[in-house]
Amino acid sequence: LIHAAQNARSAFLKAESFRLLADLYHVARADESPLSAAAMKSLEKSARLAVSSLSSALQDDDMTTTKRLREPLKATSELIAFGTVRCRSDAALWNELGKVSELLESLGANSKSHGVKKQCHSLVSKISEGGKEMSETTESSKKKKKKKSKTKNRE
Repeated sequence: LIHAAQNARSAFLKAESFRLLADLYHVARADESPLSAAAMKSLEKSARLAVSSLSSALQDDDMTTTKRLREPLKATSELIAFGTVRCRSDAALWNELGKVSELLESLGANSKSHGVKKQCHSLVSKISEGGKEMSETTESSKKKKKKKSKTKNRE
């Protein structure tokens, strides 16, 4: 699906690939997901690639029409939600989402559609919140490691 989202022959097929990706990541972030543990790991590993395909789609003129843009924006929303639930400490994922955030800001500023502007602004704020949570999680884990090493040194 990620390959199809980047390399499909038409904008319609790319949009459909993003629709399916959004559905897949929506199901995967549920607590009682029907997916196996192996499938969940695979989705976690491929989340960064999915975000990079979103980045390329947001730069494609065919995909930035209001008609086609809804599916990549929905997929972005689902990947952000998946990242906050399943990949909080994945710095590479959040770096890619930061790049997407910049694209969303420019897309929202240049769009004529009020709905697209609103959704882009909402996604940018969700990404910044998720990035803050990721940095807080990383900092707290570093502090715990330091405390453990200090107590080991005292013993």
